[in-house]
Amino acid sequence: EVRMDLAAGSYLLTLDAAGHETVRLPLYLERRYEKNRSMEIRLPKRGEVPVGFAYVPPGHFRAGENGPWTVVESGFFLATHELTWGEYAEFLDSLPEPKREEFSPSTDTMGGTRNLLRPFVEKISQWRSYPVSGLSYALAVEYARWRTDRAGGDVEYRLPTAQEWEYAARGSDGRPFPWGWKFDPHLCNMVHSKDKMDISLWNLESFLEPVGRREAGRSIFGC
Repeated sequence: EVRMDLAAGSYLLTLDAAGHETVRLPLYLERRYEKNRSMEIRLPKRGEVPVGFAYVPPGHFRAGENGPWTVVESGFFLATHELTWGEYAEFLDSLPEPKREEFSPSTDTMGGTRNLLRPFVEKISQWRSYPVSGLSYALAVEYARWRTDRAGGDVEYRLPTAQEWEYAARGSDGRPFPWGWKFDPHLCNMVHSKDKMDISLWNLESFLEPVGRREAGRSIFGC
């Protein structure tokens, strides 16, 4: 048990213990809110955090812009980067060939024609390291179920809840961007971070980029 006397404000605590992973715990102390004054945090054992994932401990955070205090009751692991085409292609290639089109990422034209994205993406050098797009919620759930089955049931893969997603991005103090309070287009991939962008299926490299390119844009949890 650790006791600290802290003034109101925003803090980032680093928790260490022998034989355990280091955990980063954001803490925002506000007058008239007392529920986050006493917290119990379990540190994952050394090697327990899966490769490619970050541990997000339980905590309290401001949801939304000037929103209510919200509690994430349990810690969880969140991938440190978006799902890549290479990872999703493993899932597609494991399916019987007649099922692959059904589960393939796609986009619809204004005329209602469905375009499968993989043939366009595979033209990109190192396409497997690019973030997959064109997935529906249902396809993402199916992929997570497949990952769980492939792990033999030892690990459950799933989509984060809305609260988990927001907490992992914001931390505890309600910051509007994962990296802080001020917007910086160079910390994310968007039109204003590019010299030139042509949004079309025939020029994907002009607006997509491999995952992990903008490390400084990560949240305080590293995801």
